[in-house]
Amino acid sequence: MTDEIVYTGVQVSYYRVCKRKLWLFSKGLMYEKESEDVAIGRLLDALSYKRYRKEEEIVPDRIKVDFITLKNGIVINEVKKSKSLEDAHALQVKYYMWAFKKRGVKVLHALIRYPRLRRVHKVHLSPEDEAEIERILEGISKVLSEPLPPEPINAKYCKRCAYYDFCYG
Repeated sequence: MTDEIVYTGVQVSYYRVCKRKLWLFSKGLMYEKESEDVAIGRLLDALSYKRYRKEEEIVPDRIKVDFITLKNGIVINEVKKSKSLEDAHALQVKYYMWAFKKRGVKVLHALIRYPRLRRVHKVHLSPEDEAEIERILEGISKVLSEPLPPEPINAKYCKRCAYYDFCYG
C-alpha cells in the first residue's frame, strides 16, 4: 500500500458502516446536507469543546480532525453525537493516527468524545490496527472501482441514515 493519503476518515468509517453509503458518498451523492441527524451532529461538534479549538484546522492531506490537544504529546479528539456506531468511530480515529504516523508525527492516542452522553472513549493504534487499515484502504479502492453501488445492507441503523430514501425509497 502506498503512503499517499487518498481517503478521508469519513470514507474509512463508511467502509465499516455500509459500503453502499461509502460508494454513494465518494461519487458525490452527499445526502448528509439534508439530514437532521447530521445537522445535529455538526452543531454538537461546533458547540462542544470550544476552548480547545484553534482558528486553524489540522489538515494534512485529506485528514481533518475535530481538534488536537497537547498533554504529554499529541492527542486527536473527535466529537460524535451517539455511540451507536462506536466501532466505526474508533476505526476513523485509528486511521487518523495511522495517517499522522505515515507523516512522521507521533500521536499518543485518540479520544472519541460523546458530549451528550458525557462519555469519552480512549483509542490506541496497534500494529494489528495498522494492518487492518491497510486492508480497509485496499477494500475502499475495490468498492469505489465498481461501476454500480453495492446492494443495501438493511441494518437496524439504516432507518436513521441520510441515504435511507435513496436505498429504500
